[in-house]
Amino acid sequence: MKIYWSYRIGEEQEQFPSEFIGSPKKYLAGYDMSYDHAKCPAWKNYYNNTWVIEQPFDLGIKLKDNRIETNLSQKAYDRYFHVVDSWLNGEYPEIQMMYHWFFWTKHKDVWIEQLAPPQLSRKGIEVVQGTFPISSWFRPITIGIKLLDNDIYLPKGTPISLIRFPCKTSVQLEQKDPPEKLMSQLADQNSLRMFTQFKTWDIIMKRNKKEKRCPFRWN
Repeated sequence: MKIYWSYRIGEEQEQFPSEFIGSPKKYLAGYDMSYDHAKCPAWKNYYNNTWVIEQPFDLGIKLKDNRIETNLSQKAYDRYFHVVDSWLNGEYPEIQMMYHWFFWTKHKDVWIEQLAPPQLSRKGIEVVQGTFPISSWFRPITIGIKLLDNDIYLPKGTPISLIRFPCKTSVQLEQKDPPEKLMSQLADQNSLRMFTQFKTWDIIMKRNKKEKRCPFRWN
């Protein structure tokens, strides 16, 4: 099964030079397979259709007096981070990296999962996980994080998110610019989200019901 991908940085929907950002890497290809659990068919089956998204540049984050300081210029900070008024409401500060990854396909009933890479919490952050059907909802994967430490450093190439497709069919990823029709659909969904938070999910679930299958049914 072929799934297309693209990415953008910030609301400006910009990209870096192609030589700077490579394709997502297969999770199992970079895993230490000498572990006993790595030989387990159940474990390998779970991660078979899983890819890694890496931090695209060296990033330092410091929390001081409920303020965020980084190694970025103010212009780059404003483009890369989204911080809402309620970012301090929980036990840990919560912000969002505006590092948008798009995945779409022509196949029906295809879901995507965003998972936290193992050991990422040792770097001082925790990724917010989630799942949705890319076959009926064109939207970006964004990197929402909790800041667990006051001094965080993520070198370029640090795994910051795992992307998994929970299906038995082998998945092939191909880079492609999103079709104009899907980008227009995304703009409509964003407009709705501005006025009625989370109502988009109800619409997507209605679309998905038309496909008549549970995303985790195996027969």
